[in-house]
Amino acid sequence: MTEKALTLCVHIEALGWEAARRSSFLDDVLVHKSHLGTVFGPGTGGEPTVLTGRLPRDHGCFATFIFDPVHPLFRFRLLLRLLPGSFGSKKAVREKITRLLRLQFRCTGRFDLHNLPLPLLHLMDSTERHDIYRRSGIPGDCPTLFDLLAAQGLPCARSDWRRGETDNIAAIAREIATGQPVFAYLSLPGLDALLHAGGTKAAGLAEKLAWYEEQLRELCRVANSRYDATRLFVFSTFGMTDVSGHCDLMARIEATGLKFGTDYGAVYDSTLARFWILRAGVQERIRQALAAEPHGRIVTDVELEAWGADFPERRYGELFFLLNPGIMLCPSHMEAAPLAGMHGYAPQHAGSVATFMTNVKPAKTPRRLEELHGLILEAAGVKPGGPR
Repeated sequence: MTEKALTLCVHIEALGWEAARRSSFLDDVLVHKSHLGTVFGPGTGGEPTVLTGRLPRDHGCFATFIFDPVHPLFRFRLLLRLLPGSFGSKKAVREKITRLLRLQFRCTGRFDLHNLPLPLLHLMDSTERHDIYRRSGIPGDCPTLFDLLAAQGLPCARSDWRRGETDNIAAIAREIATGQPVFAYLSLPGLDALLHAGGTKAAGLAEKLAWYEEQLRELCRVANSRYDATRLFVFSTFGMTDVSGHCDLMARIEATGLKFGTDYGAVYDSTLARFWILRAGVQERIRQALAAEPHGRIVTDVELEAWGADFPERRYGELFFLLNPGIMLCPSHMEAAPLAGMHGYAPQHAGSVATFMTNVKPAKTPRRLEELHGLILEAAGVKPGGPR
């Protein structure tokens, strides 16, 4: 008789190895715990790497915004110029514009304007328009776990990013209780928000992990009542680093006298600045300005290739400037004020390293996010797939 099994994957966002190895998180259940190498970038490329088994240069997910005057978020430049400067900074206004743009582009993903100045909307595009948990959620030729499950007729349960953690856990539990899914995917982003606000020693951290333990024990209890075996995989895609200082890189670049949109384009993430060069001679002037900034360094092409971030046609930028661990760009296009914790530093930095934990002994321990993909496929009985 064939064993009826459930593969339950739980993504606990920002549970880095430094925090996980110091805790006793589900020690009686998770027989294997190890560090997991992350990918380079602000954070949006990690989960797609697990879901596809490919690096960012292949699946195309890396950061929220790109400089793209050809396919901008908003084309009516004159209207943007007519808005008072303080108007666009109001939370209610930005939320309303975000909703309108979601409707315009039929966004199903986590599209948000964050702290992107409204006058730049005619020069920028967002890469977070699609729900990566749905079929064809990552455009292109990189099928996700969910694509493969659907193609092979294997029922699955999955998170809805629009719901809160409690609602998603309850929804997954209800589906598991039917005994139908062979695969369940639960994403828990609450720890990420907690650590951003309070740092790696945030008040409430122990309580949050204890609550996760309680919820996962209950999910396993429900699964064990309907399945012969429950294969539990708990992982993160990056860790968190305490913020010790910040720098205003925008002001340094603006002091060169170069004009945004005419001489160069730029996206300022929380820990990374990316530049597009629009005129001859501009790159050298930007490089000189960056060389004078003591809190970071220009990323080499060799590093970008090694980290899987050497994108075709330099889609995410021609020049990357990475901040030192603990330093945060402020202001940036993501945040208006400094946070206590941040991710997105060099992948090899101790605070960046992710976590892998399971209740089964893996035949081969995954060392990087892309290796976790194959392990999950094998556990769920899913055949690997090629391009869609």
